[in-house]
Amino acid sequence: MKRFDYIDYAKGLGMLCVIWGHIMYAGLSARVVYAFHIPLFFFLSGMVFSKDRYDGVITFLKRRVSSLLIPYAIFSVLTWAFWVFFLRISHQPMDECWKPLLETLLARGSEGYLVHNVPLWFVPCLFVVELLYFFMRKCTMAVRVALSLLFALAGCLMVRGEWSYDFTTLPWSIDVALMAIPFYALGNVLVERVDGLHAVEVLFSSHGKKTVIVMLVCFFLLCLGADWNGRVSMGHALLGKSVPLFYLDALCGIVAFLLLCLSLQSLLSGRSNLFVRWLRWWGRNSFTVMAVHNPIKGVVVVAVSWLFGTSSSMVNRTTFYATVACVCVVLLTSLLIYCFKGLFKRFFTIAG
Repeated sequence: MKRFDYIDYAKGLGMLCVIWGHIMYAGLSARVVYAFHIPLFFFLSGMVFSKDRYDGVITFLKRRVSSLLIPYAIFSVLTWAFWVFFLRISHQPMDECWKPLLETLLARGSEGYLVHNVPLWFVPCLFVVELLYFFMRKCTMAVRVALSLLFALAGCLMVRGEWSYDFTTLPWSIDVALMAIPFYALGNVLVERVDGLHAVEVLFSSHGKKTVIVMLVCFFLLCLGADWNGRVSMGHALLGKSVPLFYLDALCGIVAFLLLCLSLQSLLSGRSNLFVRWLRWWGRNSFTVMAVHNPIKGVVVVAVSWLFGTSSSMVNRTTFYATVACVCVVLLTSLLIYCFKGLFKRFFTIAG
């Protein structure tokens, strides 16, 4: 499948937002990032989904298990081993250290699961989203959108309603998957509606000035909505004060971000400096970045707090400390992936 730079830019910059959100816990920037970064990745995954790529459910399952679930399991085991090693050398309590490894089967990002590498929850959740959408793929656009909204309504009722059963304990974040399907469906419908990923570029280039205005307006609305809606975290099934505002705010962020990356592609077209090559490479390795950055972040935050004589909680709440930590995490993650890229390519089919 042909790669498009604006998709790689979106994945790359999106992962920078993810890392920032995992380091900086306070302030407007954290609320803005959490308002849209997970919906963005569901949307981008929907954009690159092709209903003609799989000739049946067996082919779909084989390919997605190979490209999503097997790498998920291997990364979980490897990062769990690193987490146990870090606990031992830092003389932290190691009671029930086997529990997170067993929780790999549950694959939830909330309620204290996967403490050794929380971001991995996204992978099985994406698998659930894609499996549901696979069975919807032959429906008309209108039917797919309608079904997606019904799934989202069901998911929201599960996590916001009063029930005797706690649906947020469902394995593989099924509740979150239901709420995420509209983003995936909209990404796929957009590409199908304009007749391909290349057509998205053409559409942007033909309305360049207007789309920049739309981008700025959407970003402004994103900031307003994120500030008002409060704490949002899809991984924890937290949608803020208002569910409709969560979806509107996430869509504003997705539109602004997509238009930003299309603008970058237009500006950087034909250029090949170090930053451009790195950003493209970073985006193409976004799956691996997601899988390895969090353990690195844990070590870096401790190191930064020691270096500046402060606490880890201050690093997570102070812009300067968080920026230093974020830069270090990005550099170390890039170095790790670059040094072991041959190993990653050999053992993992990196999700596209």
